[in-house]
Amino acid sequence: MTLWDPRAGAVVAGTTGHETAANTLTAVDFGGRVLLASAGTDRNARLWDPSAGATAEEIPVRHPAYAIPRTP
Repeated sequence: MTLWDPRAGAVVAGTTGHETAANTLTAVDFGGRVLLASAGTDRNARLWDPSAGATAEEIPVRHPAYAIPRTP
């Protein structure tokens, strides 16, 4: 996963995680912190901390994931 700064056109942070392609990515509010949630066909969902450039949590799921539902 690579996080870019669109204004500077430069990589801000990068991290590894999914064993296969990540199919979906969304920003989520997790206890007052803004994290990125991703999921893919490797049957894992991950929460990424963009400020740290690292995985905050890995969550095994039963099936390949193609979407992450988002609630307000």
